[in-house]
Amino acid sequence: MIAQEDGKAGWMLPRGTEIRDRVAASDPGLSRLRSALGATVSMGTALGVEYLLAHFTGADPKGALVGMLLGAVVAMMGSMALGDSPAWTKVKTAVFFPVAFGAGMVPGAAVGAHPDLMLVVFVVVMFLAVFVRRFGPVFFFYGFMAWMGYFFASFLHATVETLPALLLAVVVASVWVLLLSLTVLRTSPERTLGQVVRAFDARGRALARSCADLLSSPDPHQDVRLRRRVQRRQARIAEAALMIEAWSAQPGAVPEGFSAAALRRAMVDAHHLLDQLATSACALVDSGSGLAVLAAEVSDRLARHDDRGASQVAYRLAALAEGAGGTAGGWWPARHFAA
Repeated sequence: MIAQEDGKAGWMLPRGTEIRDRVAASDPGLSRLRSALGATVSMGTALGVEYLLAHFTGADPKGALVGMLLGAVVAMMGSMALGDSPAWTKVKTAVFFPVAFGAGMVPGAAVGAHPDLMLVVFVVVMFLAVFVRRFGPVFFFYGFMAWMGYFFASFLHATVETLPALLLAVVVASVWVLLLSLTVLRTSPERTLGQVVRAFDARGRALARSCADLLSSPDPHQDVRLRRRVQRRQARIAEAALMIEAWSAQPGAVPEGFSAAALRRAMVDAHHLLDQLATSACALVDSGSGLAVLAAEVSDRLARHDDRGASQVAYRLAALAEGAGGTAGGWWPARHFAA
C-alpha cells in the first residue's frame, strides 16, 4: 500500500500486517503463550479432577485440599516437563512422575516426626535433586518433583498410612496431564516451525527498521541508544534462528518436499546477512558519509516489506559507492551494505 508521508511517497505496511509482525516477533512460535496456557489449563483442570477423586474416595476436607494442591503441583511441573516432545517420549517421561514424587515422599514421611533429622534429610534431598540434573533436561523436573514430594510429606507430617492416598493423587494427576498433552494441548511441529520462521522474518524487518533509524538519525548524541537497539535486535534474530534449528529437528516439522538441512542452511545464511547489514550500517554511520541517506532508504524499504524497491535503491547505492571509490569517505561500508 502506497501512502504519502511528509510529501514523499513511502511504502506503508497494512495495519493488520504490522500487528501480526509485532505479535510474531514478540513470541516466536507462540511458545511462551502456549506454555502459560498449558500450565493454566493443566492446573485448573487437575484441581477439578482431584476434587472428584477425593469425593469418590470419601476423603475428609483436609485430605481433599491436600490432594488438590498436590495434583495442581504435579500438573504444573508435568505440563512443562512434557512440553513439545513426541507422543511416545511424553508417555515414557510421565510414567516416572509418581516414582520421582514417591522418592521424595517416602523419606519425608519417615522423618516427619523428627524436626532435626527432617532438616538434615532436607539438605540431602536438595543436593540429590540438583545433582540428577546432570543426566538431562527431564531429570531437572524429576529432581524438582522429588524435592516437592519430600516437602509435602515432611511439612504435612505424613505417615506411612497416608502415603497411598498421596501417591494416588500423584498418579491421577500424572495420567491427567499426560492425557491433556496428547490431546487438547498437543502441538503441531509443522505449524510451530512455520510460526517461528515468520517470527524470524518479522525480527529481520525490525532490525532493518533499527538500521534505518540509525542511518537517518540527525542527532549524533542518539547514536549510542540506536546502536544498542540494533544490537538487541541482532540478539533476538539469533534466538529465532536457534529455535528454527531446534524445531526443524522435530519429526514431521518440515513440510514434505523440503529438507531440514536446507532450511537450516538458509537460516544460517539469512542470519549472517542480517548481521552484516547491521555491521556495515554502523560502519557507514562512523564514516560520516552522505551515502548513509541511500542506505537508510534501503533499510526503510526492507522494514516495510518493499523488497523490490529496496533492491533498486541498493543498486543505486552500489553504483555511487563504486563510482566514488577511495575518493569518498564511507565508500567501502556503503558498497558492503548494498551488497
